[in-house]
Amino acid sequence: MLIFHFCKSYKENVQGSFFETVVSNKLKELEQRKNLKSIGSIAPFPNNIFVLKTSNPKTRTIIQEKSVSIGEDNSVNVFFVRDVISNKDFDYHWRKVIFPELKKGEWLSYNPLPKTEEETFAANYKYEIQRLEAQKRVKPPKALTSWLKDYKLKISYDIFEKEEWVKYAINESVSEGMRDKDV
Repeated sequence: MLIFHFCKSYKENVQGSFFETVVSNKLKELEQRKNLKSIGSIAPFPNNIFVLKTSNPKTRTIIQEKSVSIGEDNSVNVFFVRDVISNKDFDYHWRKVIFPELKKGEWLSYNPLPKTEEETFAANYKYEIQRLEAQKRVKPPKALTSWLKDYKLKISYDIFEKEEWVKYAINESVSEGMRDKDV
């Protein structure tokens, strides 16, 4: 699973634009992949730079892959979403300036990743890990599970049902609930 971090420059360029949802949806799809190689809509460039191409609307999104150290002995491979070139800047800005720089491998020397972006990602990542650890579900109280011992049931796993499922299972109406004959 890929980890994307949206840089400040990208957020400024995308916010409120007509192509914001298209690009963000495409990046959400890519999060499920193992890497960005061998994808038709992504062009690889030197220095771990990738460009996401969308055709409708016509945009190019620049993504930089970098390993960021979290703590002393832990590092995470992060894809920094650096910039987006929209249709209005496509002809001159992309073809005459950015594309040649990317192809030669010079784009990073002109546009280095700010250290604050790495620090922001590291801080957010640590916070998210701590939040997920704190959010782990607790087992139900013994008062609710004591009947299992009465029937000598040995359940070796935890079951956590959503509230919607319980409401559906209790409701026996034809249109909205679970009927006995469906079980």
